Amino acid sequence: MATPGGAEGYAAAMHAADRHRHESLTAMLAGRVPDSSRGYVVELLSRHPVDVELRPPRRSKLGDYTPPRRGSRRHRITINEDLNVYAFLTTLLHETAHLQTHLAHRRRVRPHGVEWNRAFGGILEPVVAGHGLP
Repeated sequence: MATPGGAEGYAAAMHAADRHRHESLTAMLAGRVPDSSRGYVVELLSRHPVDVELRPPRRSKLGDYTPPRRGSRRHRITINEDLNVYAFLTTLLHETAHLQTHLAHRRRVRPHGVEWNRAFGGILEPVVAGHGLP
């Protein structure tokens, strides 16, 4: 017999949290990435504990990735809010490649080195194959 709040309760809470996260990402990305790519991007981001935040336009960059701070498990990606859907998509995928590279290599590789290029290519391939970019 399971105890209240035991494994079943934990699993149900995690499933509800995952569903909420999926819904939040889907809503935030609506109108910001091409409809044909939104499901892929939501699925890609849902694999990781990452917060995606919109920022006012910055002159120096379109987006950035920050690994978790000490005591936190959450990664952060910021994207300029004024980008068209294709620039937003490309920037978000670019920053997601930094996240994946960080998970695989921590800070032992160059920011746009061979490892990052492989990650970005792998992330971008389904979008290009599905004609998600002009």
